[in-house]
Amino acid sequence: MPVLRQITVCTEPAIRIVERRKGVKDRPAEYRMALCRRHRWLAWPGGQRPADGDAERCGTVMDYRPFRQIVDSHVAVWLRPRFQVTPQDHGDDVATTLRAAHSDLLAGLARPGWQRPAEMGHALAAALDHAARLAEAVADGSLDAEPGRAQLLTALSVAESIDAAERGVS
Repeated sequence: MPVLRQITVCTEPAIRIVERRKGVKDRPAEYRMALCRRHRWLAWPGGQRPADGDAERCGTVMDYRPFRQIVDSHVAVWLRPRFQVTPQDHGDDVATTLRAAHSDLLAGLARPGWQRPAEMGHALAAALDHAARLAEAVADGSLDAEPGRAQLLTALSVAESIDAAERGVS
């Protein structure tokens, strides 16, 4: 089941489409990303082409990869650079990793001299907390795996988008 992600809050139409296909050109796409001129630097590795009338909104990503690969993408592209944590640091436990990132963020918000708007930091903290609680509920079986994973990926996308907006990637 594809997952819709939004990696920018930009409302410009896309001028470039980036598609990644594993290995052979004729294989199904792993993801498809639409980017405007200003945000084309966000392109992950993959084949690029002009949008040619596919005027999707900038930052729209259709992700066809399996759940764990999408989580690993969030970790590699966002969580590790932003919070210096990975599931490998926590026994391959996604929930514990998200909880650690949430705790790190809360500690940063409590320090004097926080440089960014505090309301964005608190919005990010709420989104990370929600993602961590969903991961915990999936892990302990109190939430069915498939819908829980879909909700978790949505929460991660929301958190990553809030963080990007906070850092000016809008």
